[in-house]
Amino acid sequence: MTLVGRILQQLRRAGADDIIVVVGGLIPDEDVPALLNMGVAKVFSQDTSVHVLPDELRKLAHDRTLT
Repeated sequence: MTLVGRILQQLRRAGADDIIVVVGGLIPDEDVPALLNMGVAKVFSQDTSVHVLPDELRKLAHDRTLT
């Protein structure tokens, strides 16, 4: 939580808040809403198959270009 918050803060300060930030791994379920509220675009669990990641990232990039 702390590291992600710092990363997002630095991206905003640098004017780079258009960069899509995703996180994944051993993230407690109760942290997911807070991470999303902080500005994380997607939280992947440790059980996420690496085979779905490219499609998920493409969707995020596509959705970002629509806004």
